[in-house]
Amino acid sequence: FFKQKTAYEIRPRDWSSDVCSSDLHTAFLVGGPAELVAEVRPYLESLGGHIYYFGALGTGNVAKLAKNFANTASRVLLSETVQMAEAGGIAPQAFFEMMEAEEHGSLVSQWRKLFAVESGRAVPKPSPNLFNKDVLLAAELAKSSGLDAPLAQGAARTALAWIARWGMKAAVPSR
Repeated sequence: FFKQKTAYEIRPRDWSSDVCSSDLHTAFLVGGPAELVAEVRPYLESLGGHIYYFGALGTGNVAKLAKNFANTASRVLLSETVQMAEAGGIAPQAFFEMMEAEEHGSLVSQWRKLFAVESGRAVPKPSPNLFNKDVLLAAELAKSSGLDAPLAQGAARTALAWIARWGMKAAVPSR
């Protein structure tokens, strides 16, 4: 995936390893030959935080991009969500305060409930009420309110695909 050197690479002597740090706390997302990463590990540990090793050169960068994409998508999703609440007459601050009070940790912290790992791949576990009704209705609300909500529309398309994969029929007809 990555062929060029990046600003995050550590290059002591003649080897390279991509090392990306997290923006929120000290964590290092690392890729490169295991024996060479082991050589630089004490330096990273002295800086504190967690070190996550992903494998071949470039995988640290891929991990950071994927992590940042998830963070960005969550922000866009929250933006679309509050727009739907506003379109339904709900004050944004009241909505955010309710969401904050009812938040029980990020979805990532609950990944084992949401995904199975089968043959080395993450497979979404069925959640029929959420995917077979709620996400489809949310996408319809966004569309009927004239909102620019591409994540909602994409989530509805994904929900329909997952519902079909789970051998179910959509409870809410797509329009």
